[in-house]
Amino acid sequence: MVISTFLEVVYVFLFWWVLFLIFHRVLHRSPKVNTWKKDLLLTGLQTAFSLVVLIAVSFFWGRH
Repeated sequence: MVISTFLEVVYVFLFWWVLFLIFHRVLHRSPKVNTWKKDLLLTGLQTAFSLVVLIAVSFFWGRH
């Protein structure tokens, strides 16, 4: 499996969350109010979804 311990999951999640947050904040600058709360929630969900997909793909990829 790609991720073996809980601590690795936390590190990987935090790394991708920060990366997605930076990209989101830089690329979505607009005159509208863009709150940190919305950005943290959105990028957190993106990170969780991405990790689930990554784990699922690595699971099925490793079976062949």
